[in-house]
Amino acid sequence: MKEIRNIIKEQRSQLSEKELSLASKAIVERIRSFKFSKELTKIGIYYAVNNEVDVHPLCEIFWQENKRVYLPIVEKKKLLFGEYKNTSNLKNNRFQIPEPIVDIESQISAFELDLIFMPLVAFDPIGNRIGMGGGFYDRTLDNKKLNNNKKKPILVGVAYDFQKQNHIQPDPWDIPLDIIFTESRIYHSDIDSDVSE
Repeated sequence: MKEIRNIIKEQRSQLSEKELSLASKAIVERIRSFKFSKELTKIGIYYAVNNEVDVHPLCEIFWQENKRVYLPIVEKKKLLFGEYKNTSNLKNNRFQIPEPIVDIESQISAFELDLIFMPLVAFDPIGNRIGMGGGFYDRTLDNKKLNNNKKKPILVGVAYDFQKQNHIQPDPWDIPLDIIFTESRIYHSDIDSDVSE
């Protein structure tokens, strides 16, 4: 897994600004045209770093649809989420990733969100994911694994086509994705009607 992570991270680091922009726009457009249920109103998103897919344009779309957008906040070894508005002030966390500056009382858990867009390093067609290696999302979402009835939050992976692997052997603590968007297609979208209209 470490070898795959290093190979894909190196590939991703080689992308030109033009390649990044074109691929990110294609992925955002694919997400935008997917008919997510109108019931999904609290959306977790991520701030792209290190040539991850730039999903920031989705924020404008969600705001126009009166949805609330949240960014992750690193809290020890897990993630909390703070609401992100176009007027929000951000500060870099210890990984140099921008986070919203919000009061502790205003921070919410992942399970208060309806849907979370997640970055990744590699994925396979059935939703297994390799992250950056810190395990933050897996620890944050461990209750989802313990309670198979937890439909929310719906977990949405966002990746470039080249990040796809034929098979990833998950570790016991890995949390699978419900759906994955790339430039060319949607993977693992045979999920229940809570997701789409």
